[in-house]
Amino acid sequence: MTKILIFLPCNSGAYTGDYWSKPNWQSVGNRLEDKRKFLDYAAVDCIRAFHIDGKGLVHEKENTIVKGYDEHPSWNKFDPKTHGTEKLDKLKDAIKLSLEETKRYSHIFALLSPRAYKLGFAVATKEQGLDDKVSILDIGESPAYYNKGVLDLEIIVRDYLNKNEILNGVFMPPGHEEYFKTKHGGYRHDKGFPNEYRVWKKS
Repeated sequence: MTKILIFLPCNSGAYTGDYWSKPNWQSVGNRLEDKRKFLDYAAVDCIRAFHIDGKGLVHEKENTIVKGYDEHPSWNKFDPKTHGTEKLDKLKDAIKLSLEETKRYSHIFALLSPRAYKLGFAVATKEQGLDDKVSILDIGESPAYYNKGVLDLEIIVRDYLNKNEILNGVFMPPGHEEYFKTKHGGYRHDKGFPNEYRVWKKS
């Protein structure tokens, strides 16, 4: 049976050991409930990467390992202008370490609104040679863009399960372009941004 893995951002449910208790996971799970037998879910989580065992991904069946922790992956903790690439590199390497556990899946999808998560995940999967089996939705970072991304994710997952052609690697669904014209998305136009983390498609 086809089995795919969907990566979502961690959330404050980490504190109770239950990502599913929060709306950002529930919204995805509800829309794809009829396909549940084909799907597993996991989080990109900086808690595990920086405070537990140096891995960057948490499968839904093991999310109790982050219980009791509460940390938000705000960009100012990773911004290369302040920290160089040290923290981003550490997150990326933690994700790479966990990706060894994903080989049994036929395809991997990622809907990651936190900037550090999206960039670290994209570089990690590229360095692991997973471009042909990973689809990363390049979405804006606000809740409104995440909610739109949930709809985009549903479409591409259903397309894959229906054996339709889908996009691999990093791609931007229609309607997210405007975010990257704002001051919050303007980092893409910063000539000083590290080249190794310029994972987005050039327009």
